[in-house]
Amino acid sequence: MSSASSDSIDQTSLPYYNPSVISIISIDLDDRPTSIKNTCFTGDSETMYVSPNALYLATTQYNYNVSADSASRPIVSYYPPEITTEIHKFSFNSNGSTDIKGSGSVSGNLSWYPNRKPFRMSEKDDNLRVVTFGDNQGDSPVKLTILKEGSGSTLNILSTLPNDSRPEPIGKPGDWQAWTGSPALYQHHAFA
Repeated sequence: MSSASSDSIDQTSLPYYNPSVISIISIDLDDRPTSIKNTCFTGDSETMYVSPNALYLATTQYNYNVSADSASRPIVSYYPPEITTEIHKFSFNSNGSTDIKGSGSVSGNLSWYPNRKPFRMSEKDDNLRVVTFGDNQGDSPVKLTILKEGSGSTLNILSTLPNDSRPEPIGKPGDWQAWTGSPALYQHHAFA
């Protein structure tokens, strides 16, 4: 967050911001151990998706409204946060190294079940397809977003469903609860 105005505060200065260091290591199995290449990324990742040409790291962000009082102390509004998924793309080069190609953000989260998150992403024609879930996505709690590499190390939104031309919700009514592991699913099926 920019500190351009007096009511905003840099979130990285808050005590609960703890990024990780993630190492992406490439080893040529025909020429080990001399051809080990690595790239480090500072940030967080809940899941990854790997295609033949790229690796994607994704994590959910809970974007709370953070401002400062007159003494520059942070004031955090905890409800309701804007939930987004941050995605970072790395390419695999012919020499075995990896390069960051871009970062982007989509609305919603990949799932409440960690083992399902990688299956919410796929790649076609170098574009990443991402399925997210959330209450802030209009009539459809399920949203498909396609990201494309842009200039300046960005992943830009190429298209989404539903959209203005195709506003119909994705899936059948109630299906999204089974996909996300929503508590409503457990309320519907009583434990016996």
